[in-house]
Amino acid sequence: MKYPHRITKTLTIEELKGFDAVVIGGGDCKVLCQEMCRTGVGKILKNAVDDGLLYVGISAGSMYAAGNLEHGLHIINNPIIPHCNEDKLNKRVS
Repeated sequence: MKYPHRITKTLTIEELKGFDAVVIGGGDCKVLCQEMCRTGVGKILKNAVDDGLLYVGISAGSMYAAGNLEHGLHIINNPIIPHCNEDKLNKRVS
């Protein structure tokens, strides 16, 4: 498989309505966003979340939901910085 990270099948909004939640995992945030845009899954997810589907994002998946990426979902206005410990955060603030 040349591109193992590529989405090969997407669910429709009607199929997503059969679930209580969707979990989007981590990985390369840029690749995740590109694939969500390329396949149209991002629009489907946004509509489903707007209709009440629970979105759980892990690492890059949380960044995709937040305000980190231009073409992300923006269901959370503030950016999320996963894997940031207090020492790194204090250095950025000071």
